[in-house]
Amino acid sequence: MNTTIPAGIREKFLRFLAGDLTGDSFEQWLYGCEGLEEILPADDYLELISIDYRSPGQWSRARALVGKYVSPSELILWSIRGILDEMLRDRENIFDSLRRLYTMYGQGLYFLDTLAVGFGLECQELHDKGYGRDSSRGRAFVRRFENKIQREVDRMLSWLDRGTITILDEYDELGNIRFLDRRNEEEKRVILHVQP
Repeated sequence: MNTTIPAGIREKFLRFLAGDLTGDSFEQWLYGCEGLEEILPADDYLELISIDYRSPGQWSRARALVGKYVSPSELILWSIRGILDEMLRDRENIFDSLRRLYTMYGQGLYFLDTLAVGFGLECQELHDKGYGRDSSRGRAFVRRFENKIQREVDRMLSWLDRGTITILDEYDELGNIRFLDRRNEEEKRVILHVQP
């Protein structure tokens, strides 16, 4: 798609695609977005404004249209950054954020290994046993490893900022998105939380 989407509009598209913006909220924004009609091809714009956003079943139609203007790699990178930024901003959500990264790791984003396997797997196992982020076990786990987790979040953001890890718009034979990993061997070493 050759259409250039301004940053503010692109962010709304990303939020909607990631599920951070409901269909109702997206619809309100859509009708108030000045200039969108001039940016998008007429057919796409007309289809977007004709969708019944009160029906969640129609949101997939809207997401398919919006997805034409955002690459899969851009959406994944935006999602990862959002999770990492949230972990730095809101320490109450570290437990759930690690579980989300563990899910993304399972989708082939293996560079998330330290955060996902080193910490997220334990959070997922605690959750599966009925110990969520607000349980004494969940809070104790995060408190015990919070400094290590924060250092790893900083490292991951650094790698993404420098392009050391680049997410591609290509998929492997299992349907996992590909990425370029330019980390050195020391940086690739997985730091498991069970290490002293």
